[in-house]
This record gives sequence, C-alpha cells and structure tokens, in this order.
Amino acid sequence: NGTFVAMAPGYYRLQNVNYGTYVVNGSSTDTYDNVFGGEAAANVPSLVGSVVNFVANGDNYTLYIQGKALGQCKQSTAVTLGAETNGVYSVTNNGPICTIGDQSHTAGYNYLHNAASQSNKVVGWVSNAGASQWYIIPATDLEVALNTVDGVSYASAYLPFPVQGEGIYTGTINGNGSSLNMTAQTGVVPAKTGIVIKSPNTTATLTIGGTPTTISENSLTGSLTAVTENLTTYLVLGVSNDNTGIGLFTPSERLTTIAANKAYLSAEAVPNALRALAMNFGGEATGVGTVITENGIQSNAPVFDLSGRRVMQTVKGGLYIQNGKKFIVK
Repeated sequence: NGTFVAMAPGYYRLQNVNYGTYVVNGSSTDTYDNVFGGEAAANVPSLVGSVVNFVANGDNYTLYIQGKALGQCKQSTAVTLGAETNGVYSVTNNGPICTIGDQSHTAGYNYLHNAASQSNKVVGWVSNAGASQWYIIPATDLEVALNTVDGVSYASAYLPFPVQGEGIYTGTINGNGSSLNMTAQTGVVPAKTGIVIKSPNTTATLTIGGTPTTISENSLTGSLTAVTENLTTYLVLGVSNDNTGIGLFTPSERLTTIAANKAYLSAEAVPNALRALAMNFGGEATGVGTVITENGIQSNAPVFDLSGRRVMQTVKGGLYIQNGKKFIVK
C-alpha cells in the first residue's frame, strides 16, 4: 500500500513484479508439491496456500507454505514443498522491490523466479531477471466463505497459522455424546486447531498472526491436506438432507474428499456411536434433523456387521445391519 517496513519473521504474500501474480501452494495433497506463481490478486485473500511464513534461520529465513518448507531453489527446476533439503533464503531489499535468494547452495542460479514458460511454477534463476523481482506484502487477513442455513452461516477450518476473529468456536463433545458444546474463542487461536466459524454474514475475515492463547480442551481436529481415505471414520460439518439442520455428520457416500484446511471430528471420539451431532452454542443447539434415505432408513444410524461389531467403513458386496435390517452394499 506504499508503506515500507523493515523485513522481519512473520506471514507474507509474494507478488511477482513482472507478472503481478502471487505465489501459492499448487496442490492440496500431501505430496512434494510444486510451488506455483500464477494466482491473480483477486483470488488471494481466500487462499490459505498464498500465505508464506518467513521463519528466522540465522540471518536468513526458512519459508513455509501450508506448514511445509520450500526446498532448495535450483536453475530451471520447480521449487517444491516438503523436500528433503530446505532452502535457506535471504531477502535483498531494493526499495519496494526485493530479490529472494537461496543461500543453501552455490549453484549460481538460486533466486526465486516466476517462470511463465513452465506453467507459472516458481523456479531458480538469476537475480537480475525481471521475473525474479518480488513485492513482499504482509499477510494480515484471510477471507473464509461460509454456508448459510436458516439465516446463519457456518464454516469449519484448520489452518497452518494462528488466527483471530468474530464468531470463532472450538467444540467439546458432551457427556452423552449427543452434541458438541461450542466455546467462543475471543483471543488468538493457535495454528492447527479445529474451529467452526458462525456468522450472520456469508463471509468471515480472520486476522492472521499474533500470540496464541491456550485452548485446554477441543474435540475438533483437522488436516492441512485433503483427506481421501476412510472418510466414514470422520464427522464433518454439513447440512441434513432436508436442508433445515446443520451439525457434524458422517460424510455422504457421494463425498470422495474432505478438503484441505477443514475441521472434523474423529468418529471414534463420539461415545454413543451416533453419526450426527448437533452443535450447542450457549444452550441453543442446532437441529441436525433426521437424515433419511430414499428407502426410509435412517442413514446416520450406526452400521454393524453380522457379528454385531460396529463398522466404520463398508465394503462393496458386504452384508451389514443398520436400523435392525440387513443390507448389501452395492
């Protein structure tokens, strides 16, 4: 915004001077992802993967996106996240424009460079090339889209950095396991904390950074990367089939992925094996409703095998019991 400050460890976004685009995490999976630099400014406020954490490393920095460190920066090779060898990056300030150089090796071509010729990946190149010039912009806010039910909007989140904002709650399963008792968090919520955001608006703005408070109890957890396996072992924030109730549900069979940066409950943490929980906000509980399938069976009731053992993940062709009736998974 035209105000320049001294560089210090913290949370930033990197905008390429040559292209005007931002560095982002190119994938939500838990692999050695390439780092992209082709995201337009309009999309950046809502992208968790656009926030780069500069962590002091001597006189230089280790850079993290989504909790994973940037690897070494080499000539014409895409920089990866979570590589075996991290880069050690310096920042050279030339007024408002900076170069970001990898000091962990002496290959010569070791500056972050936005390579449009390589699908906008961030690669290593020389310092005086136009696409090796960056604006380093403090990352102060994150915009979260919410889903509205009966005039109130909700979202879950699990983030790699501390945040603060209006309507942030953690949750603890009550004694009989019938609901999640929600606790408002007015201080800074630590990184990697499962939260639910409740608001009268369709978006919420969270402030990034700050000194985290201690949260003694929270049943919500989550993942920084997408979850694609054993989805029925989780309860996720969702809406009942009639669109009138919101709570924590076992995912629908149509759901193949729990998105990155979402909070959820472990189904094993629910004492009475319910597959739907209401959220209790200060004595006012959300109505999860009764989730009914087309054949009239309550789909959020627990499933058992023929020996009476509860089953969290059914198998195609298997014979099971739900609501006292046998059924085959087709």
